[in-house]
Amino acid sequence: MTTTDETVPSDEEGGEALEAEHVYILMKKEYRISRNVRAEWYLQRINSVITVPRREKLSDCEEELEVVSVIPLDVPREWDYDTSHLYKYRITQRTTLHFLSRKYRLVFCLDLSPSTSIVDVTKGSVVLDEVFSTLKQCLKGIVRPFYVPGSQLLFQPKVYLTIIAHTPFFKSQSQQVLVQGWLLMLHNLDAFLDSIHAKLTMLETQLAEATAQTYDQMDIARDQSQQAREKVTGMLFDETVDLGPTTVSNPMVSPDIGFVNMLRYGIVALQLLPENSSAGIVVITDGVISLPDATMFDILLVQLRNQTIACSFLQLGSVYHPQASLGYVPFSDLMHFLATATCGAYLDTLPPIEEDYVYHMNDYHKALLSWGFQKFMNGLSPDNGYYGNNRFFNLQPIAQEATELIRKKERDTQLNTSLNAVLSCRLREGYAIKQVNIADDQIQLILVLPWKYSIFIEYHIRAAWPPTQSTVYTEVWIEATYQFLNDVTNDINRQFRSKYRQRMVAKYWTTLQHLRETDMLLVGLQSFASSPTFYTIPDCVKNGYPVFDLNPGNNNPISAAASDQFPQFTNFWKPVCMLDINIWQKWMHTHRIGVIVEHDHPLPKNLHVLHVTSTSGRYGMVQCRQGELALTTLLAKWCDFVLIENHSYIKFLYKDDDREKPPMSFFVVRITSKPPPCLVIWLAFLGGTAGHLRNQTVGQLTKKIQELTYPSRMGFTDRSKSLTPVPQQDKDNECGAPVMTASAELRPVGVRPPLTRVASNIPCVVITHKPIEKILIWYEKMPSNLLSSIVQETPISPSTKSIYAKLGTTKSATNNMALLSRYLHHRRWIWSVQAPNAPSVSLNAVARVLHTLTRIRLQEGFKFAHSCNGIITMVREFDMKLELREGEDEGLLESTEEGGQETFPCVAQYVIFPPHITNSSRDSIVDEDWEEGDSIEADGELQVVTECWVEPQNGAVTTPSPHASHYHNCNYRQLAQAVLLL
Repeated sequence: MTTTDETVPSDEEGGEALEAEHVYILMKKEYRISRNVRAEWYLQRINSVITVPRREKLSDCEEELEVVSVIPLDVPREWDYDTSHLYKYRITQRTTLHFLSRKYRLVFCLDLSPSTSIVDVTKGSVVLDEVFSTLKQCLKGIVRPFYVPGSQLLFQPKVYLTIIAHTPFFKSQSQQVLVQGWLLMLHNLDAFLDSIHAKLTMLETQLAEATAQTYDQMDIARDQSQQAREKVTGMLFDETVDLGPTTVSNPMVSPDIGFVNMLRYGIVALQLLPENSSAGIVVITDGVISLPDATMFDILLVQLRNQTIACSFLQLGSVYHPQASLGYVPFSDLMHFLATATCGAYLDTLPPIEEDYVYHMNDYHKALLSWGFQKFMNGLSPDNGYYGNNRFFNLQPIAQEATELIRKKERDTQLNTSLNAVLSCRLREGYAIKQVNIADDQIQLILVLPWKYSIFIEYHIRAAWPPTQSTVYTEVWIEATYQFLNDVTNDINRQFRSKYRQRMVAKYWTTLQHLRETDMLLVGLQSFASSPTFYTIPDCVKNGYPVFDLNPGNNNPISAAASDQFPQFTNFWKPVCMLDINIWQKWMHTHRIGVIVEHDHPLPKNLHVLHVTSTSGRYGMVQCRQGELALTTLLAKWCDFVLIENHSYIKFLYKDDDREKPPMSFFVVRITSKPPPCLVIWLAFLGGTAGHLRNQTVGQLTKKIQELTYPSRMGFTDRSKSLTPVPQQDKDNECGAPVMTASAELRPVGVRPPLTRVASNIPCVVITHKPIEKILIWYEKMPSNLLSSIVQETPISPSTKSIYAKLGTTKSATNNMALLSRYLHHRRWIWSVQAPNAPSVSLNAVARVLHTLTRIRLQEGFKFAHSCNGIITMVREFDMKLELREGEDEGLLESTEEGGQETFPCVAQYVIFPPHITNSSRDSIVDEDWEEGDSIEADGELQVVTECWVEPQNGAVTTPSPHASHYHNCNYRQLAQAVLLL
């Protein structure tokens, strides 16, 4: 455990403390340590003295943040790693902090755009050939264990990898995820690289074929267009003739859309990797990238900052030479700025790896595994520049006035809140600590935000030290070039000829306005404990009456009628319930609990097809009223009061759980991703709440949710009716192979199956470990082309910009499917129930088939996740053994000999479509005049369509339920195929 002394020891007490140049800090592995916790640790120990105890191994560290090594600025002659624990060290402003995590999740995005097919004349090779070699060298550098500098403590964290090969075509012919969730180790690196190399070679072949096909189509279209122009040449009047656009069946993605998609895939992939780990996206690209507009860039930057994702770049090719570029100029400014703004790294040249194995911390460790405030500031240093090692740009005669940055004070504000609250909010917005000055009883902080290229927003904080709940004085400064300052200093209503300049100025003033609004809301939230009016619950609210009602036609809540009696109480809590969940990370620590609610029983008869009893002419939907009621009732009782019924709840936090004293803070519980069955319960704690307290609270609520079961008075006799033959274990079948039985009832074999359990054994909800709502497959209607799973994504246009403004959400089915169809592994099966001109088949028989498929999936542990227009989506999480390696044709190759067995969930989704007729006049059975006994017309082909989507998780299925034993030892490809077996 690290000890801290507030005063410098005298010579008699052990010698003067050494100034620390580098401090290496290990973070706790049970939960993630937030940025403001790291900043508070730094501020509490600046200008103080610490000692580092002697340790034999890193597993001895148990605190949230523990110093494991210190390197002094002036190293004494007798100092070395074996005697470092005998010295005392002083942390100063010049000290560089290095935070190390026990787990990392990295997503490598390989750019396979057309610009990588050019020849690098300097190296004499095609740029595309450098993609694998760059990935190989980077992984070799990351996987090497190293001694923490200044010690003999061997550091070898767990690194989970996902490799994505981004192709330039809208209709990708192959899955773009090469591997997901691979636990990188020294002994499996070679096998991993061999597998990636084989997949990349296959993908490049498919890419070459698709490119040739596209160019052939373009040549044909160009010839047809030329022939059409020749025909109109001899016309009497030379009129403009619309010949129509030149289109191809497999259009290519422009560089701006391609770069956006790479980051989108990376963000989704990181959400599917283990939590409580440091996240990073590494883009291997030639730098020929762009962005559609400033709005898109801001949206991506906010997403990366909110989720603490470090975006790094490894640039392919040689240094830029204008005479040999063929017009392909790397956008080094964008890469460097994005890396700096997200605490990532930009490497324009590949650092070498020493062949002789040494346990030193190499450049890849420093760039991708180490995090620190000073690392952020190194990117802003004038010595580094935005052009890195590019000698061509460094030799250009650029006037000093064009690059010199000027500082200007924008405004100052007085905030009645604590220093920790303001610091926490700013760090979550992407600000970094630039400078700290502590003098007497006052502290001055300078925070900086890279806003745009060569434009920085500085936020100055001055407060009492040690921190108190007193007033905080803030100032906002802008550091930019003279041209930009001149634009924003003039009249705010000034109109510019350049639309780009006009948008930049408008965006700047909007940013300052949002900063002011954020500060005001922060002051309001942090004033919770200052007045009893805010936490004194009125009697009617104590009895369960909600404070606000949610207007069905509007997302903004309105005050309930009874709340007019206590206006101060409602005025405080109204901004809380109006917080946008996409940005409330600015003020709060957020935790999620994913759940799937059990469906109501019995299921509607018109779930798959329309029956005569259906008076509305619509398909039945899977309802979860009983499970949702049990869940909302639990939340209402567990929390202190209901903010919005079935939506938001408030619970107070007390010091040492002493409810006799006023509460010290609160947190919000909110249910999102409605309608059920797939729900997400968010817990949002005020900034500054201790990490162990937050995780303890989340664990308590998770346990209560898992214990929810249906009341025993409810009858579930319908669950055991009409069961199809299911596999049961034979006494002599020791290997557990499924054996079919002719009985309609399932015989108990040690474990009671889901369809025959009594009500007290049925959980109301099932906890999910992965964000299923992010990758949930759902359709609003039948796909137009059942032979293709690819959803074409339209380029960004003024009509579709609103869709891209909601990246990361699932509100747009088409937009979400376009991404998931290229990420998830997919299989679709089409059964011909009735061939053309064949004897008719009754609709009742088709309904029984679909009903049987549904019950088989329920028997295997799948749960309903979505239903719309007769299209049902069911999901299940399978446990995958991560130590198993995946081969080309085999699911298992061999097990690792170290690290033990580790499992990780893999989400499988099963979709059932309503009966489909291939007749062009009728796509599906949706008419109201269809009755239960009707037959299908004989002039069309009746089809039953199902499909399976599986995330490409590395490993093999382990320990499935007894009724899903046929999934055992399947990799994700085999898992999708095993669903076909009935």
